[in-house]
Amino acid sequence: MISTWATAYVVVKDVHIILRNDKEFSEAERLDMQSCSSSGGGFLCFQASKSSFSLDHHEAFTMKSDNKTISIKIPAPQILGWCSQLAPQDDSLPMYTPFGANKFEKLKGEQ
Repeated sequence: MISTWATAYVVVKDVHIILRNDKEFSEAERLDMQSCSSSGGGFLCFQASKSSFSLDHHEAFTMKSDNKTISIKIPAPQILGWCSQLAPQDDSLPMYTPFGANKFEKLKGEQ
């Protein structure tokens, strides 16, 4: 039995994340973010790859950076979470009659 089921979703679309740094982002930091995202890993809690495409909308995200700013745009819809409804306790009667471990002893003797 399923003890919960989803009743609502929290969805975002057209996410734009801007990271700013008082100091400069290192080349290694920028390359690490680009490599993780381009390999299909996404960014933070968002999942999108640069190669994804749909006829309805572009799922690919873009990442632009300079020394102090990294800008990431994710146009595809993303499910951040969901609300669940708890199932009530099942107080119905069992549909079968329980049997003990010796139930099949009689069948063993017939062989």
